[in-house]
Amino acid sequence: MSPSLPIDLNRSSGQPLYRQIEHWIRHAIDDGRLPPGTRLPGVRTLARDLGVSVVPVITAYEQLGADGYLVTQVGLGTMIAPDPPRPIRRIDATARTQTDQPSTSGGTGRGALPATNRWVPDRPPRAPGSREPPTDADLVRRLARSWSRHLHRARLLTDAVAPDPTRDNDDLGLVWLRSMLAVRAGLDRADVPAADQLIVTAGVQAAIAAVARTWLGPGRTCGIAGEYPAIARRALEATGAHLVALDLGDEGRRLGPPLERVDLIVVAPAIAGPDSMPLGIPARRRLIDWAARVGAVVLEDERERELRAHRLVSIASLDAEGRVISAGSIPSEIAPGAALGYLVVPRALHGPVAAMVLAGGQAPGRVEQEALASMLESGDFDRDLRRLREARPVRAMTAAAGEYQATAPSGAITPGGWPMGTGLRLRNKP
Repeated sequence: MSPSLPIDLNRSSGQPLYRQIEHWIRHAIDDGRLPPGTRLPGVRTLARDLGVSVVPVITAYEQLGADGYLVTQVGLGTMIAPDPPRPIRRIDATARTQTDQPSTSGGTGRGALPATNRWVPDRPPRAPGSREPPTDADLVRRLARSWSRHLHRARLLTDAVAPDPTRDNDDLGLVWLRSMLAVRAGLDRADVPAADQLIVTAGVQAAIAAVARTWLGPGRTCGIAGEYPAIARRALEATGAHLVALDLGDEGRRLGPPLERVDLIVVAPAIAGPDSMPLGIPARRRLIDWAARVGAVVLEDERERELRAHRLVSIASLDAEGRVISAGSIPSEIAPGAALGYLVVPRALHGPVAAMVLAGGQAPGRVEQEALASMLESGDFDRDLRRLREARPVRAMTAAAGEYQATAPSGAITPGGWPMGTGLRLRNKP
């Protein structure tokens, strides 16, 4: 049965009636007078009780529903949401005592600025040297022209075509773009992930930061498996979590028994092996097994996977428990000036990760997403990717150990064009 709502409307206050109704219900939810699941009076019933038309009541209910306080179910009516937004604690300034006054500096009577969190650096760290761009200026221009052509088409499309819910934007990315990215992600898996498991992000760094915010914070532990890029590690350090190194040597046998709880394990399998080599299949399997024993989520950083013509199966493809999240990106040479990344998230983990992605900002702009989807659909993306691979047969992320260069099996530096599959390896620059 719906409770009666003793709302006292002040018709002379100048505040709209719908706003007074909304504020009363919101405050009643915040202080517990209307607990989750409570059924509210129908629109006509409440309007009759308050002596107003149905318009203010409908407007108040709609606003509260948009803010997440109310839900409507067919046959049951309007109810308090199961998990309404948490109330913001209000400070009573009149109750502040002398000892409660903020500290002041310089005798100005104003409070000193608060200290930053202890894990936040005083200034941004210097970015390490990124991977070397292609030296072929003609290739760079061709790739840029290709991207510009699709950007132009995307702008015309977004201006001229009415929104289509089967392919159009939602908060987590363009629907048809997510479908095509899911197919590409499935090339290295036993099954193709569903489009609704994909989340498009404003670059791979934003994707990693969202996953880090989901499971890390002060008092939490993040395991770094093998080598990991210093620039990517910033998103993990910014959470205030305790970072520990996981040794993946001897095909992962050095992991040993878990000594403490680990909440998130981050691994870049392309460089996580010994001497920054790709991580072998046995080590990938042992890492998943170890993560299961400590109850950790695994974040697989595959930001340069598209640039490797020959690659091992992904760690996510070996995951039978749904604990591995994959992060990928679009090479910046193919989409210059655009930050485009994505996450492939198991269904059981999708809700919290999606919430953190949206909390940090929306997906990239629709025009950039339309342009990328157009490139993928037309085949231009794969054509440009082949050109890029031919110009740079070996690509590697900049890791904490330093930059890497391509070497021939004999140790001599390659003269610039070794074909794929000739046994190239990576070594530290002297």
